[in-house]
Amino acid sequence: MSQCMGANATFLAWQNAPELFANPQIKGLVANQPTLSYNMTDRFIRAKTGLDLVDRVLEIQREKYGFGFANALEAVPSVTVPILFAQVEKDEYTFNTETGQNDIQEIIDAATTENEVIWIGPEHPNAFGTGMRFDGYQYFNLHPEQLLGFMTRQFS
Repeated sequence: MSQCMGANATFLAWQNAPELFANPQIKGLVANQPTLSYNMTDRFIRAKTGLDLVDRVLEIQREKYGFGFANALEAVPSVTVPILFAQVEKDEYTFNTETGQNDIQEIIDAATTENEVIWIGPEHPNAFGTGMRFDGYQYFNLHPEQLLGFMTRQFS
């Protein structure tokens, strides 16, 4: 299981070193709340400070660490196993009010393998949480059935 920007890093690792993921024991990937990192960082900074700083943050990150944000849209097509996505649908940091959909939909659309998504929030069948991002990190603690079902299908 990879979460948030760590899921993006997993996609990027799969793209950069596919031989490391060629092990036949790797049957599936659970990507919990991956992001369009530029968009998420922009929304987060604006929500917390009201300032437009994302380009400066990205510039400093590149200067200091030598890399920017992992681009999930470019890297997710490299994944070669089925993916279970999970996402708080109305998460303020990943929900695009202009398109009316969560950014993860673009990542799902870019994935080239079989995949499914679990939408998390109080308005969904397994109503959970308040619609805030961190609900997604707690969801499987109380609702493991879909996760276990995905893993069972992959390892059968």
